[in-house]
Amino acid sequence: MVCYTSRMRRNCYLFILVTFAFAIAASAQPGAQPTAPHYSYPAQGSGTTYHTGANGASAGRSVTTGNGTTYHYGANGASAGQSQTSGNTTYNYGANGASAGRSQTTGNGTTYHYNANGSSAGRSVTNGNTTYHYNANGSSAGRSVTSGNTTYHYDAQGRLIGTSRAPTH
Repeated sequence: MVCYTSRMRRNCYLFILVTFAFAIAASAQPGAQPTAPHYSYPAQGSGTTYHTGANGASAGRSVTTGNGTTYHYGANGASAGQSQTSGNTTYNYGANGASAGRSQTTGNGTTYHYNANGSSAGRSVTNGNTTYHYNANGSSAGRSVTSGNTTYHYDAQGRLIGTSRAPTH
């Protein structure tokens, strides 16, 4: 994810990219503060990933379909938006269906993130099992480190802010 808010490679990884994209965009806003970390885990044998806050309470869920669409729901079950992947581009939409931006991956491990008006919201660069995240100004926004099917997310100061676990089928 980059799990500043509850908004994963398909399934969990797409959620990570989408969440980092939102976090990177938010970090470019003056006075933006990250929220408490949250954790994600898959429901065995399904396309559903449940997100849990640092206090153990539900932070929502994401449901991935076979056609590249992921639906995101808040802790109360209400829609929090969706993501649609087509080729190397993921389009993000808010709960009201309005565009919330997009992410485009290149062949060299770099993903560029754009906000709803098309302006740069930052980029992510993958090197081995580590993905480095940068905001629109080029400053570090954190990193994600994958070990097995678990990804650990750290903020720009190196503090663990969340984890996510890819489904194992």
